[in-house]
Amino acid sequence: MENKINILMVDDQPENLAAVEVALEELGQNLIRANSGDECLRWLLDNDAAVILLDVHMPDLDGFETAKLIRSRPRSKHTPIIFLTAKAKDEIDTFQGYSLGAVDYIFKPFNSEILKSKVSVFADLFRQSQQLKEQSELLAFQSSELIQSNRLKSEFLANMSHEIRTPMSAIIGMSELLLRSPLDKEQSEYASIILESSQALLTIINDILDLSKIEAGKLNLEIVEFELLNLVEGAASLFAKDAQKKGISLMTYVSSDLPRYFFGDTLRLRQILINLLGNALKFTPHGEIEIWVEAISGTKEDDSLRLRFMVKDTGIGIKPDMIGRLFQPFTQVEGGLDRQFGGTGLGLSISKRLVELMGGNIQVESKYGMGSTFSFDLPISVATTKEKELGCFDVEGKGRILVVDDLDSSCRILKSYLTYCDVHCDTANDAKEALKLLKDKAQTNERYDLVVIDFVLSDSDGLTLAKRIKDDDVLRDTKLILLTAHDKRGLGELAVQGGFSAYLTKPVKRNNLLECISGVLRGESRIDVNKKFEPEPIEEFDVLPSYKPMAEAMDGESKGLVLVAEDNLVNQKVTVLQLKELGYDAFVVGTGKAAVEEALLGDYIVVLMDCQMPKMDGFEAVSKIRQAEALSGKRIPIIGLTAQAMAGDRERCLEVGMDDYLSKPLTIDKLREKMDFWSVTEADEELETSQNGSGDNSFDGRMTRQEMRFPGDRQDITTPPVGSPITGPDFDRAVLRESLTEADAQDVLATYIESSEGLVEALRIAVSNREKDRVIKVAHELKGASGSVGAILLQRLCAAIEKSAIQDQWAPVYKLFTEVESGFDRAKKAMLQSQTV
Repeated sequence: MENKINILMVDDQPENLAAVEVALEELGQNLIRANSGDECLRWLLDNDAAVILLDVHMPDLDGFETAKLIRSRPRSKHTPIIFLTAKAKDEIDTFQGYSLGAVDYIFKPFNSEILKSKVSVFADLFRQSQQLKEQSELLAFQSSELIQSNRLKSEFLANMSHEIRTPMSAIIGMSELLLRSPLDKEQSEYASIILESSQALLTIINDILDLSKIEAGKLNLEIVEFELLNLVEGAASLFAKDAQKKGISLMTYVSSDLPRYFFGDTLRLRQILINLLGNALKFTPHGEIEIWVEAISGTKEDDSLRLRFMVKDTGIGIKPDMIGRLFQPFTQVEGGLDRQFGGTGLGLSISKRLVELMGGNIQVESKYGMGSTFSFDLPISVATTKEKELGCFDVEGKGRILVVDDLDSSCRILKSYLTYCDVHCDTANDAKEALKLLKDKAQTNERYDLVVIDFVLSDSDGLTLAKRIKDDDVLRDTKLILLTAHDKRGLGELAVQGGFSAYLTKPVKRNNLLECISGVLRGESRIDVNKKFEPEPIEEFDVLPSYKPMAEAMDGESKGLVLVAEDNLVNQKVTVLQLKELGYDAFVVGTGKAAVEEALLGDYIVVLMDCQMPKMDGFEAVSKIRQAEALSGKRIPIIGLTAQAMAGDRERCLEVGMDDYLSKPLTIDKLREKMDFWSVTEADEELETSQNGSGDNSFDGRMTRQEMRFPGDRQDITTPPVGSPITGPDFDRAVLRESLTEADAQDVLATYIESSEGLVEALRIAVSNREKDRVIKVAHELKGASGSVGAILLQRLCAAIEKSAIQDQWAPVYKLFTEVESGFDRAKKAMLQSQTV
């Protein structure tokens, strides 16, 4: 005979409990009564229930508060809860109930048969789970045989290394040779895909083989002598270009107190760092990544030390309940995120096993939405045959230096290196603080000999600050070094014009920093204005299509290079493809900070600037560009891109220095009109001037053009009054097909579906947690992407959510979000159907 299971009924009204008991007595289970939330919680301390029937409205602890406490306890965390209430259906209450994990919501008076059938389902599930628990002991008994079988499998895979790598190496090698031979455009594209896919497959194979070797005990460490600083900085340099593309500050620090040389397996140590760095870069959309190495026990006089390696990022973070799964092989923390970012789920598992093989341990600290810190400790032997100390070149004890950077980590690292060399170093986080320090020290005869200035500051930029220093009679002899994340064409000439003696690129290498400072203090210039640069790729993110430069892709010559500043992946693709159709090259950046640097360094004919971007928006970016252009006397046309085009946008765009703006979604006709008007070359301007009979090339002429062409105020995205129905087509196929080819349109739609699934989920979490700023940001991003592809109803719903959240009107936000979920499902279905038409 089966044991009876417990069904817990919670209600402050005895007659209600009696009614539920009558309805469920035919189930033949234990019906437990609780007259309050407190009594319910006390009973759950020592007992398990198959399901909890919980009244919503009770004195003291109401149903929602009780449910929250039930969910917070490990024992009852997953117990099903069915809310019972006599109150008329309220959508806000319903949303709150489901957000707390309710499996159902039943309104009184209830139908006895319906209640009994729902409870019986959970009773059966509970009984099945108990049976599974009993079976787990049997499975544990049989696991020894499975472990042995798995070991044999691992040994087999470990021995397959040569057989698998040999044909893969042939495919990669022959693909590289094929790409060097004469090919037409289509053949070259096919060969490139083969090469890229083969390299990706080889990486996966290597990870699987490494894991198999470790599990089979076949992986041996190769101990050699190595220089720690070079190993860490070399690993970071592999990611420097990708970090620059994403606008992320990447910095390394190896404590100067450490010995210079050690003994260890450099290949495996570098592999761990690369895995952790790659993970950090993948899941960090903006901000910074630090690599920090220091001793946690021992001194440099000892024969061995215990070192701690830390990789800290400001990325998306990890949910607390997911951290335990991180280091399991073939496991990814969240399917949705990993589908978005890619990966096999092997990197961290391999890193953990390698660290343990070296006698260390690895751990992670993370705050969801704030970033993560991965660290590992290793015992490591000091190479006593080599010199123990890092050199300070010729800077030791010389000069007074000021470091100006808006990132605390950058200031902290540079100051630490200089302080070790007995150099007096101060730091400032913005231009205002830097100028005050410079002037105060000059008055006390403790003036700074050298200032290291970051290219982009929170309140200004490096060039503007340099100009203010050089224009000051007291400070003009101060030597300057520019710090930048972008080593690109024109930087040397720009630095010379700004009064700099040298520039350094991030991540800054310690020896390069000290050698550069030493040379500048001796009066040397470290800038080569004739430095040659490799052609830049036009895409900013790896997830963008690998477009060829347009001059090669089209029959005729390119009309010019356009800078696209846009943080939304779907909008990036649409804009680049539209520009391609119009005959322009494109380079994409995803942050306002990157837009400032690229606009000042690149040879662009027009900038398309999204007004809403994280950290630094388009308005602030344009303001900084215009400030810096005051030095060169040049002015690049900037067209604002906005998903709102509300009344007053015209004035704000003009105020910060934009020349024009376009409302989203962009149509190719509107874009063509603006590009034809603003992409005027210097030769065109000279011809226009001569035809007008005027030699005046001042900006006044451009302003007249601006006033002629600037669109009037309008409101393209209207949001009806709160409570009014929002209507529109789920998917308008004509939006994309008016400006893109069928193939390009399908590519954009696929990207939209993939990226927007994550946005809808992020919006659900933000709405559930009532995170106002997060709701506004995600709704705005989903609105812009939806409008670009023709998901008109979803665009309007997101606009309404954004507006309601700004006004702290949460009731319509909850209601609208339910429509967003169903609207996205319908739009997605319509888009997928369109691909088969």
